[in-house]
Amino acid sequence: MKKYALVTIMAAMLLPMDAQTTIGQVLADIESNNTTLKALRAEAEAQKLDNRTGMTLADPEVEFAYLWGSPAVMGNRKDFSASQQFDFATLSGKKRALASQRDVLVDLQLKAGRLAIITEARMLCVDMVYYNALAAEMQTRLDAARAVADAQKKRLDSGDGNQIEYNNVLMSLAAAEAEMARVSTERQAVAAALSRLNGGHEISLQQQSFDVSPLPSPFEQWYAAAEAGNPTLAYVRQEVEVSNRQLSLDKAQNVPSLTLGYMSENTREQTFRGVSIGVSVPLWSNRNKVRQAHAAREAAELRLADARQTFYSQVRMAYDKAVSLRAAAVACREASTRYADIRLLRKAYDEGHLAVVDYLVQMGFCYDAANRALNAEREYQRALCELRSFSADLMSD
Repeated sequence: MKKYALVTIMAAMLLPMDAQTTIGQVLADIESNNTTLKALRAEAEAQKLDNRTGMTLADPEVEFAYLWGSPAVMGNRKDFSASQQFDFATLSGKKRALASQRDVLVDLQLKAGRLAIITEARMLCVDMVYYNALAAEMQTRLDAARAVADAQKKRLDSGDGNQIEYNNVLMSLAAAEAEMARVSTERQAVAAALSRLNGGHEISLQQQSFDVSPLPSPFEQWYAAAEAGNPTLAYVRQEVEVSNRQLSLDKAQNVPSLTLGYMSENTREQTFRGVSIGVSVPLWSNRNKVRQAHAAREAAELRLADARQTFYSQVRMAYDKAVSLRAAAVACREASTRYADIRLLRKAYDEGHLAVVDYLVQMGFCYDAANRALNAEREYQRALCELRSFSADLMSD
């Protein structure tokens, strides 16, 4: 009886009676509480500030000189100058445009990081729903195994059964208890992983069945939307745009820069004041920058072509896998529902039409069918999660 009580407590821990929480709510909590996402957002803000570093005017230059005259009768001379370098408006505009395009890269990188975390969380939610359903199934099996054990004990005591049959029933009950313990351990591991993603806050997801999630179709139409919404692919496309902006900026930097200033020269008998104008001609400082920018743009375009091809192959394989798993899930659930009639088997056992060994064997077939159906549904849902991982804008919960 102590063993029965222990397993009952474990079942209660597996299936608490508090309010249901949907997967969508869990994902929303994780997006708010995830520490990695918070760090990514902070890094994005820092990177955007860095993108605008160097866009302001150059620092002004101030000089002062005190010169002693020789011979002393000439007096001393004091020189003062202040100057400021200016970029032409065209160059300043190109720098701002480049910084804005780099900000887009930062946003896309953040979006990709968010998608990776949400995908991991969604996969764990699928596992949690699976273990919730399996725990409920195991509780039903435990109740049935205990009832059969009690009935077989009465038969043994009344002389209508034998010890071998009773031992078989007890072994079946022990196997069910061990399976419940395994499910409990694995469910706790999934719960711990979800808690980690939720910033250490516990998550209560009690859903025990998967929502009906049809496959997107037709494929090519869905793929076009996935390609447009994929942050990784968008990042590579944006790199091409950034390389174009960088090329335009490097060309503009061949234009001379202008320096304006004020100067004064004071001696014992004379004072000179006026303005100064200077031009800095980039003869050597910008050398090879334009050639390097052309090469970078070409490399970015090649990366984009490769990324598109790789992305299409990955999505096509994931889609075909989901189609296959969906068919398997439907077939397994249909077979389990149609042929695994547990109530009929129990009635035959209770009425003495089915020997206990045959009953245990037949029940094993039914349980295997139910397990296969749950596993198939879980794998299909995980395949859908993989499809969702290709785009942040599609198939949201």
